[in-house]
Amino acid sequence: MKSMESNKAIVNIAVASENSWYHSGQKRLLESLKNQGENADFLFERHEHPKFLTPYADKIHAIYQAYKKGYTKILYLDCSIQAVRPLDDIWAYINENGYYLYESGYNCAQTCNDKSLNAYGITRDEAQSIYECASNVFGIDCETQRGKDFVEKIFASISTGAVYGHKFPNEEQRLQESQDTRFLHHRQDQSVISLVAGLYKFSLEREGHFVSRWENAEHTMNENVIFTLKGGY
Repeated sequence: MKSMESNKAIVNIAVASENSWYHSGQKRLLESLKNQGENADFLFERHEHPKFLTPYADKIHAIYQAYKKGYTKILYLDCSIQAVRPLDDIWAYINENGYYLYESGYNCAQTCNDKSLNAYGITRDEAQSIYECASNVFGIDCETQRGKDFVEKIFASISTGAVYGHKFPNEEQRLQESQDTRFLHHRQDQSVISLVAGLYKFSLEREGHFVSRWENAEHTMNENVIFTLKGGY
């Protein structure tokens, strides 16, 4: 239930069996946020089976539901994330810029299948100049029209089928999704979020800005780092 005094929501979803690391990661994430004194509403879901054809569509649906409930500042955090510092700076960043996204290291020609490109009217040549974002930490300000449109457009990927594809395809599956040699794999929610971000010319931060991998100790010592990333433990 939405708090009367809060317009901020942190969304997380774990779609996995009870004994999977996703559930323990979700618990770790929640505890870390509380330890940092975070006062946003926590919209955490847990399902053994996906509602849609892929759990990554469930993730987009969870974000959309937060938007429909009236939250205007929405931050998604994966089960692989834990907070190591207070979240004030990332909320301020979202307020100032209207969103927060950071680079994955790929471009969208590599990580978006033909169906997703066609759904958003983007050619593969155009996709090559769109950096892919990571979707384990991202935020959006839905007080802006651009933010509202962003959420609506990523949600539409469930009905258009743009979210669906093989994250780890064999060669036959890869060729079914695109015969362009630049295409490597489809990152599902990450692919569509990146394409929509590209449509709106969103700028992406570098890894190590607010988010650092657990093993990169030199980044966790950086005073900017709020979240560390460690999954599959």
